[in-house]
Amino acid sequence: MLFLRSPTLTCVSLSVVPLIGIGAMGMSRLVKKNREKLRALQGESLNFAIERFTSMSTVKLNGREETEVGF
Repeated sequence: MLFLRSPTLTCVSLSVVPLIGIGAMGMSRLVKKNREKLRALQGESLNFAIERFTSMSTVKLNGREETEVGF
C-alpha cells in the first residue's frame, strides 16, 4: 500500500532500515570492547590501591612516615 502511495518514500525507508541495523551492530561491538577495557583498568587500579594501602602499614610499622610523604 505504501509503495502505491509514494514509491520514493518506500525506497528511502527500505534503504535506511538496514543501515541503522548495521550501525547498531557496530556500536554494540564497540561498547563490548570498551566495557572489557574498562574492567581491566578497574582491576589494575584496584590492585594498585591495595598495594599502596598494604605498604602503608609496613611503613608505619618501621616508623618511616617522614620519608614516604612525597610518594
